[in-house]
Amino acid sequence: MSNIPDVNLDIRSSNCGTPPYSTPATLVPGTPNPGNLSYSFAYSGGTDGNGNVEVVTGSQQEFKVKSVADQRYHFTAVDIDANSTQISSKDLKDHKVTIVDADDKVEIDYYKIKVTDTGNGGCEFYCDPTVSNIDPG
Repeated sequence: MSNIPDVNLDIRSSNCGTPPYSTPATLVPGTPNPGNLSYSFAYSGGTDGNGNVEVVTGSQQEFKVKSVADQRYHFTAVDIDANSTQISSKDLKDHKVTIVDADDKVEIDYYKIKVTDTGNGGCEFYCDPTVSNIDPG
């Protein structure tokens, strides 16, 4: 069983009335955006408090990524970078997903959560943290 703290994702749109987060989300090319909104996000939790995860190489680890944003934002996919050989995802739901880290070699892996704004015509965008497997020595 993994002791990695959950990762939390909060999202803001340009019409939400609060300051945006410093990390802008990347819109999926060709996505509808009838409200002409921009999005920003912030991760918290993980091993560094900012949503990133660093584990000592050894045995498989799992952690959950959970939405702490408005319920209109749904997780619709997890895209794994082609060079990231250690991670995969499972149990994708509207507001959470489990990331699995094989954790059998030193590597920095990248994934991004595809989010759909159900309140803005299905506008889709990406939010991306990192997973680092470090040498136990």
